[in-house]
Amino acid sequence: DIACNDPQFSTLCSLVVKADLVDKLNSNDPFLQKTVFAPNNDAFSRLSEDTLEALLNDTDALVDVLLYHIAPGKIMSDDLECGVSTEMASSASTTTLCGKDGTFYQAGDGVTAGLPQIIAADIETCYGVIHVIDEVLLPG
Repeated sequence: DIACNDPQFSTLCSLVVKADLVDKLNSNDPFLQKTVFAPNNDAFSRLSEDTLEALLNDTDALVDVLLYHIAPGKIMSDDLECGVSTEMASSASTTTLCGKDGTFYQAGDGVTAGLPQIIAADIETCYGVIHVIDEVLLPG
């Protein structure tokens, strides 16, 4: 609800509704806290039209992409490490709810170029925490 009341997440929220994931994300079971790495509208606008159209036409792929942005547990920004360079690649690796490994990067000086950045962190909700990211993550 917090994200969907913020206009910068209108695309994300419409896709969550289309994928029928609203109830899964709104579970208030304290043992099911989650961290959402939420792409804003600008991130979705950078996807190619073909990619976005493919997601809109394939609900299973859309669900996979959306769940790829969710990690179990409440992971605050202090729990994430900065990606300093491609050689060091010091990042926090988590397992997302769709069962695939994902890597997320904290915003700040020295973040590796070309990787998603957290542009707003630690937005707490009843269900966990939201970090706004500048890129849509696509499972490999």
